[in-house]
Amino acid sequence: MESKVKNTIISNNLIDKGSTLICGISGGADSVFMLHILDKLKAQLDFDIVITHIHHGLRGEEADRDLEFSKSLANDLDYDFYFTHVSMSDYAKENRITEEEAGRILRMNFFQSIAKKYDKALIALAHNFDDQAETVLQRIIRGSGIRGLKGISYKRDNIIRPVLDCKRSEIEAYLKNNDLKYMTDSTNLLSLYTRNKLRLEIIPKIKELNPAFSESIVRISKISDELYSYIESEANKIFDEISIIDDNKISIDLKELLKQNIVIKKELIFLAIEKLNKTREGITAKHLDSILELMNLQTGKMLNNIPKITVLKDYENLVFNKKEYFQSKNFDFELKLGKNYYKEIDNFIECEILKNGFEKTADRYTYIIDRDKIKGQLRVRNRKAGDKIKPLKMNGTKKVKDIFIDAKVSKEMRDFIPIVCDAEKLIWIIGFKKSDEVKIEKNTKNFLKIKFGGNDA
Repeated sequence: MESKVKNTIISNNLIDKGSTLICGISGGADSVFMLHILDKLKAQLDFDIVITHIHHGLRGEEADRDLEFSKSLANDLDYDFYFTHVSMSDYAKENRITEEEAGRILRMNFFQSIAKKYDKALIALAHNFDDQAETVLQRIIRGSGIRGLKGISYKRDNIIRPVLDCKRSEIEAYLKNNDLKYMTDSTNLLSLYTRNKLRLEIIPKIKELNPAFSESIVRISKISDELYSYIESEANKIFDEISIIDDNKISIDLKELLKQNIVIKKELIFLAIEKLNKTREGITAKHLDSILELMNLQTGKMLNNIPKITVLKDYENLVFNKKEYFQSKNFDFELKLGKNYYKEIDNFIECEILKNGFEKTADRYTYIIDRDKIKGQLRVRNRKAGDKIKPLKMNGTKKVKDIFIDAKVSKEMRDFIPIVCDAEKLIWIIGFKKSDEVKIEKNTKNFLKIKFGGNDA
């Protein structure tokens, strides 16, 4: 078994020389096995070991027993020992998540806090071959995509799983043959959690049909891992070429995005969300489908149903914003001749006097007006309560609010739509309505061209 684990470590490049392994030890068979194997390999592979244990606030005396056992194990092997008490149930209720998820979060937070104390620290977790099969099956049941089917990684960031190739039966046999003591968690023998139900009830039934089921499903995970690695690599290259990243915003070139294969499109969307949220947790197939649908809707449409993110279809880009950044912000600036950049809308508005007369254009983002009909200074601002405009080819005025409602512009987006006005009236709700009061007529002598866009700040 030592050679098997050593091979896993070397073939997957899990441990660099001089590393310190923060070993998560529950006291159960898997973690005790991992610790004893790593203890035998540490001199050969040149790494050190630290033992950590987390008391989840469940199972009463049994949990206390596991803590004392882990502490004794660290003492016997002469390793530094860290432990903490948490309340998994309270954390789950406070954050409206399952106890399983709460346990994972609390454990990882603790392990990472210990890792910060050491240079070249790696967190070693004792997931095994059977855990891999259970994880992939669980994700299939949930309807996971190819990224989920690749299962548990040997290494991700500073987390390693050196015994992932070892079967549970092999682990238990090794412990028995070497007379190594370990603790049994009685809740693992009950179908209280999804994983336990899979392990105790569902997988044994499937193995009646296919005794090699675990091997088959792990094979699927390896194939999925290979496929996803290629998709991820290609998507990252394209993402770097067609996106602009800010602290709170990512803009993806819509024209280039629409050219991509659907698989790459989805991965590019995931990458944008992940870079802003630092995770893909909570993003479902429905969220993804709604973003894909948004790409084919009219300019100005926005989604607000993505966790922590808003997604806007701009006229050139698909724009992902952090929700805390995408708050209503009033703006009001002078619009001068030349090219004007406005940070609040992250775009340009250009004013140009046309010396050779009228230019014909049907562009929603260009308006040529009669310069002599302007009263006072041109300005660019967002909407105000009671705003009205007299649209082209329409008798009377219409409220800006009603224009936005008719165009189905989301409430969150309305305060970000720029409006050109003068001292007396609205001239242009950019992308929506142009004013009849400044239109070109037969007797117009002075022409002013206002153009929105460019977005190359």
